[in-house]
Amino acid sequence: MNIAAANRIITTPMMPPVMTTHGDTVLWIAAVGMIIVNFLEQQNKWAKALAFFFVPMILAAVHFNNRRLAWVSLTFSLAALYFLLPPSAAKRRLKRIGVWMLPVLGAYVVIGWGRPERIFKPLASLSSVSSKPDGSTLARNVENLSLIATASYNPLTGSGWGHPYVELSNKYTIAGAMELWPYIPHNSILGLLGYTGVLGVLGYFLMIPTGAFLCARCARLGKDHRLRTVGTVGVMVTLTSLSQMFGDMGIFSPCTMYLLAAVWGAAMRLPIEGGLWSTPGMKRTMAGTAPSQPSPTADAPPRSG
Repeated sequence: MNIAAANRIITTPMMPPVMTTHGDTVLWIAAVGMIIVNFLEQQNKWAKALAFFFVPMILAAVHFNNRRLAWVSLTFSLAALYFLLPPSAAKRRLKRIGVWMLPVLGAYVVIGWGRPERIFKPLASLSSVSSKPDGSTLARNVENLSLIATASYNPLTGSGWGHPYVELSNKYTIAGAMELWPYIPHNSILGLLGYTGVLGVLGYFLMIPTGAFLCARCARLGKDHRLRTVGTVGVMVTLTSLSQMFGDMGIFSPCTMYLLAAVWGAAMRLPIEGGLWSTPGMKRTMAGTAPSQPSPTADAPPRSG
């Protein structure tokens, strides 16, 4: 290599593979969901300005962060949003937006399918999730098979936390650059199966459909727009976090788990506080018989004469 060629390599700016961290895409997709739901529920000038200014900016950040799983999460979130919205003006507005966008999206898919330009990167990311056998996909396949093999040694309780999974092949290993590689697999659900077995997967995983159900109840039955907003966003965040767990170390991501914890905290309180889930005490009160109160002097010691 001559000096001129070396200087060109040194002085040419390099595009980094990602803009921030993997977990940030969960935060961004959750933010997009919050802004869209607020726009559909409020329809005031502030909600419109927020949506039209920030949604394109966040989607640009998702694009430059180069995480194809983010587009999958966004697709699932928007699909959930459509089915959760009851027949209303907000759903009619969403249908109109979809009708307006359909010709544009159709032209985008027809023109951009298989093209390498950066503007078609989201389309390429979605198509490569299941069809393109690139190095990343092959590495994930080997890792998933290794996790299943690890679980096969002790299907009920797994190998236990703190033990590496059994590597069937080290062709795609990055242990030299990341020492914890065998302890934090990309597929967190299969990781739970390998480390904690069937019992562990059931114990951890049942929280997800339970929280999603309670959030969906708020989204569909809530009388107040704030209750519907929190419930709808809760389902969208749950699906986004679940996608991250399946594809990109979601359980080991503080951003993902803190968002999911906030959603679960809301799911446990809002159905009761919003009147969508009654307690035994509330049932007695609604029936006209207030719950019995202990007598203030029942436990008081008798007075001496």
